[in-house]
Amino acid sequence: MCFWFRGYFWPALLTVTAIQYVGDAAGHVYFWIAEDITKSGNVGPPLWFDIILPVVGFTLYALSYRRGGDARLVGDGT
Repeated sequence: MCFWFRGYFWPALLTVTAIQYVGDAAGHVYFWIAEDITKSGNVGPPLWFDIILPVVGFTLYALSYRRGGDARLVGDGT
């Protein structure tokens, strides 16, 4: 949908995705502490990607917005 709507649809997509990833990270940390599950599928790359990917997404959005990319609506004067 971002391909067709562009502009301000990106922050909505990033917000929903960030909420999902932060919730996933909280689940990984919960099972790490409460259940002592330290397998690499819980505390390894999945946990770190759940934390890093929202930061990367919002950073790329901010860079696109500042450089006049797809983050702005067509004809947006700001």
